[in-house]
Amino acid sequence: MRGAHCALFNLFLVEEVPLELATFFSIFGLVFIGEFGDKTQFAAGTGALANRSRTWVIYLGSIFALVIASGLTTFAAGLIPTSWLIWVSLIGGCLLIGYGIYLFKQAEAEADDDDEVVERASWALFLSQFWIVLLAEISDKSQIMTAGAAVKNNQELWTVFAASASALILVTSLTVWGITKVPERWTTHIQKLGAFGMVLYGLYMILSPN
Repeated sequence: MRGAHCALFNLFLVEEVPLELATFFSIFGLVFIGEFGDKTQFAAGTGALANRSRTWVIYLGSIFALVIASGLTTFAAGLIPTSWLIWVSLIGGCLLIGYGIYLFKQAEAEADDDDEVVERASWALFLSQFWIVLLAEISDKSQIMTAGAAVKNNQELWTVFAASASALILVTSLTVWGITKVPERWTTHIQKLGAFGMVLYGLYMILSPN
């Protein structure tokens, strides 16, 4: 009987939460919480408000950028010179300011209903959203946490990447698709507030690049 109890006890120990899952959920939680209210979420949410008819373009541009940022941070942690991050932060800050000003002005502009123009504009919108989010995210606190986790768990890089990327995707999904539920009559005011927040974030990135 004692042998049976020992066998069950050992089985219970073996079937505890695997180390990979513990690593995944710890990184996921840190990135998920840290990303709420972040500048990239301002860009995604405000962009979605400004382009309600093309929310998928904003969403895809944002998550592609975030996934690539997580991949670069995870698998290139320690390889990218720290001095480069200053320039990335400066460029990202300038792009955020420019995009914020553009969205502020667009808040009261009339939508163009021409299908051909929309088709061309969708590609331009995707690329602009992608680069703005990517450059803003590279030097972000979420990626700093991801880089630290990658260095600490260098044998589990795919776990680190999956945790960081999935957390960013979930937060962005909540932001983009949640903001589309805002009543149409509030869109202009919220879009202006979001654009103003993007400009402030951009100034912060420029003035405090480190």
